[in-house]
Amino acid sequence: VCYAMIAYQTAYLKAHFPVEFSAALIRSVEEDTDTQSFYISEIQNKGISVLPPDANESFNHVAALGNTIRLWFFSAKGMGEDIGETIQQERQKNWPFQSLEDFLKRCDRVINKKSLESLIKAGALDGFWDRKMLLENIQVMIDWSKNISNADFWLFWPVGLDTTIQLKAIDEPSTPMERLMMEQDVLKSFLSGNPLDGFYLHIKKGS
Repeated sequence: VCYAMIAYQTAYLKAHFPVEFSAALIRSVEEDTDTQSFYISEIQNKGISVLPPDANESFNHVAALGNTIRLWFFSAKGMGEDIGETIQQERQKNWPFQSLEDFLKRCDRVINKKSLESLIKAGALDGFWDRKMLLENIQVMIDWSKNISNADFWLFWPVGLDTTIQLKAIDEPSTPMERLMMEQDVLKSFLSGNPLDGFYLHIKKGS
């Protein structure tokens, strides 16, 4: 009887609250990236959009936002809970991050090469710059953040220091396929698209 009640309740939630149910399903395996990847794929096949982590949108855990599911910072490889918690609390206590400089300055205590690389590849910083551009400038970003933190301030402004980060230019921005491979690397899932996008009709004809 107990199992029957649980099955009935679960089926009801899955049928009437599919987005919330799917978000809860992903959260239940948040420390198992292989199972998480499987669930994300199944959820996408049902037409529910699963969005990558975002510095101004994500929480430390997965969340159902409207008709979409927004992944959390902890879902990316190399991201500890303290990093996501710091980003979330800083945004909630003050205001959304206005720029890359604003993000680096306010989250400098959890910024390092590993966490930056994971955030970039997962797409969490897409609102600021192109992923390939950011990856090529990780050390520039780290050095800038350290310089800002250690600068002497006069009237709340760093003396002799450029407060705008100067990123080195790249030949061309990241391609859709490169972004998908980055997502696969840190999330074990494709979120911004699928490598087979555009081939569905050809595959269908051949089957």
